[in-house]
Amino acid sequence: MRRTPPTTTSSSSTSRTPSPAPPTSRSPVSWTPRPTTRPPSPPRPPPPAGTPSPSSPSGELAVHPRVAYLALNYVDRFLSKRQLACEQQPWPRLLALSCLSLAAKMQRVATFSIDHIQRDEDFMFDAATVRRMERWVLGALEWRARSVTPFAFLSFFLSVCYPPPQHPPQVAAIKARAVDLLLRAQPEVKMAEFSPSVVAASALLAAAREVAAANLPAFQAGVAACPFVNSVSMIL
Repeated sequence: MRRTPPTTTSSSSTSRTPSPAPPTSRSPVSWTPRPTTRPPSPPRPPPPAGTPSPSSPSGELAVHPRVAYLALNYVDRFLSKRQLACEQQPWPRLLALSCLSLAAKMQRVATFSIDHIQRDEDFMFDAATVRRMERWVLGALEWRARSVTPFAFLSFFLSVCYPPPQHPPQVAAIKARAVDLLLRAQPEVKMAEFSPSVVAASALLAAAREVAAANLPAFQAGVAACPFVNSVSMIL
């Protein structure tokens, strides 16, 4: 009678313990803080003449008004469809950073830097995390990132409706003041009731009232006659 030899097991057996499944989250975006200490980078060549600096003289980040306005538009539209777990993770800052990055891409602002805007934070989001959040934002917006803002109408109203003679310094001062008014008024909920053209016309008229009051009646008549504006709806 033949006896069957006993089987032996070795440490090289192919049977392994299954690894635990990764934790799930309600958000498709995960983030990993990275330290702010980085090795010094080599000096960059000076930018071409006329290129705006990413920082203001006071050390604050200088974001183009068009980028800031469009980014806040993305934030408002995103929050109307999604909710953030603000108490668990720093989602608001990641959302703001991602919307700024998207707005800079839409406006083709080459000087925007994700690392530079986070330079004073305790931890930084890496580029991969920001890109994942950008895709989540675009999904919530149904990939409709080409929002029409009042900035698209400022130059048009000034060139077509402002009475002659047009003095460039005066026109530039009116436009700068209108931009400031637009950025200050954007958080108001009531602004959503008006079209971008009406908001732009109202901001320009309010700025002209402060900068060039003598030209206000003729400017107001020209804006009211424009087919893109309903004079009854103007915010005065």
